[in-house]
Amino acid sequence: MVKRSSSQPLLKIRRKLLRIKSLISHEKLSDGKLKKMMRRMKKDGFQRRDIVAVSVKTKKGTRHVIADGHHRTEALRRLGYDLVSAAVIDEEDYKNPKIVKISSWNDSNRSIYNPSNIIEMALSGRRLKPHITKHMVSIEGNGIWDTFHKNEVLEPENATSLELLRR
Repeated sequence: MVKRSSSQPLLKIRRKLLRIKSLISHEKLSDGKLKKMMRRMKKDGFQRRDIVAVSVKTKKGTRHVIADGHHRTEALRRLGYDLVSAAVIDEEDYKNPKIVKISSWNDSNRSIYNPSNIIEMALSGRRLKPHITKHMVSIEGNGIWDTFHKNEVLEPENATSLELLRR
């Protein structure tokens, strides 16, 4: 759990191994990046960083939408693994504009997307082009923003052995 300096919880993060087949994506994949990711994972024997998944309550139960880590997840699936190491955040935190905002990799100040419509698209099966959304997080809620990708709090380099991801 990430805390404010006043010790009040701001962003609740749970580290879990999630079933790959239960995850829902909102982005299409880049074949080149996917192949590179698969080669690196096979060579290293590790998932270097957790993915970020949003825990969403639906009529069918709790689902997990991938916020960051689509290529890592698909690389593991194609390599025959069943699980992925994840930082799971609650939908409430994901939708809190003091914690998460979504911009575009092309123009970091603009985006037509927000956390609610990302979840809606994922649950409806619609997919965006690869790398269209740039998820940003303000860990302390102080207006200092960083990307989800390679963020040392959300996605620390923890090198999960691929052997732990088989079931």
